[in-house]
Amino acid sequence: MPDPTAFNSWPLHDAPVQEIKVEWGARCCVISLNVFLRQGERASPCQIRFDGVAEVHVPMRSSWGKSIAVNTHAQVGKTYRLEMQSGDMIQVVAERVELVSALT
Repeated sequence: MPDPTAFNSWPLHDAPVQEIKVEWGARCCVISLNVFLRQGERASPCQIRFDGVAEVHVPMRSSWGKSIAVNTHAQVGKTYRLEMQSGDMIQVVAERVELVSALT
């Protein structure tokens, strides 16, 4: 399992996003997806949990074609971006982020 707080090091390429939830009162956002934690093995169910959320952007325009998989991802300051293989950019501004595996 990669460092659960080091967003830029997570192996998110090709991870299919299943669900995005926002809890308005709790100021948190959870992205459920299947992550290839170990090379050559099946993807494992995981959650990216954001706390202290200020903004969530989830465009679904599919300018590159339909896809539910992550292409690239990056953190700049408190802004977390997941570029989807559809061309859409999911963006969350939050105080904290953590990757949680359902297998642990």
